[in-house]
Amino acid sequence: MTASKKKIAGKAKARKNQYDSAWKKIIRELFKYFLEFFFPDIYRAIDFSRGVIFLDKELNEDGPDSAVGNREADILVKVHLRDGVAQIVYIRIIIHIEVQGQPHKDFMERMLIYNLRAFNAEKGEKVPVISLAVLTDDDDNFRPTEYKSGLLGFELRMKIPTVKILDFKLKQEFIERMKDTANPMSIVVQPQLKSLEVKTRED
Repeated sequence: MTASKKKIAGKAKARKNQYDSAWKKIIRELFKYFLEFFFPDIYRAIDFSRGVIFLDKELNEDGPDSAVGNREADILVKVHLRDGVAQIVYIRIIIHIEVQGQPHKDFMERMLIYNLRAFNAEKGEKVPVISLAVLTDDDDNFRPTEYKSGLLGFELRMKIPTVKILDFKLKQEFIERMKDTANPMSIVVQPQLKSLEVKTRED
């Protein structure tokens, strides 16, 4: 690789790191609003009065056998669910949230690896882990939701809830969600949509 190409690649990586950091900060500071806006069913299942604990720092350092290199899981949060009609039953879970800015063929494989790593980190307590994804790219065809693998009678399947930012421009149910809402995440989505429009015009 030439020096100029290395410089371009370095700048692209720096922009991506800034982008990832911005989303991390948003999700950490507006976690309740994030879930309410993007994943309302999950939001309604959580008892926020019990507090939330961010765990992603626990996965920052990869061991020598790590399959995902030096990358951090985007956000890892421990919460309490509420369930039951006659009484409240508190169930602890870990939510792993990934924000993906570019189509990637191995995205679901990476999601599986992070899900298993998060579960392994809390395996002493047997805390289940759910993975969520927010897709911020401009490719309408990139909509990964499922990982499947099978051989000789063995089967492995993981399906994750995903939200595509592009849908807030393309699909009526998402467009309606943007209207008349006081949720601050709508303010976050608007410049994302503007950025996608500009990129589409440039292409």
